[in-house]
Amino acid sequence: MVNFRVEVKDGDFNQALGKFVKQLHDSGLKRELRRRKYHVPREEARRVKSLRARRRNSR
Repeated sequence: MVNFRVEVKDGDFNQALGKFVKQLHDSGLKRELRRRKYHVPREEARRVKSLRARRRNSR
């Protein structure tokens, strides 16, 4: 479980929200939640993983 803590300084909520979004992005939690939204069969997950590796290595 990832804990985020952001303080609102001088009532500047937009800055605090920006810091929270940055922490969320850096932790990878948003990507993980999106990935787990639907069940992916093992065979399809393996195929996607292989495609990502090929793309990563071809650059």
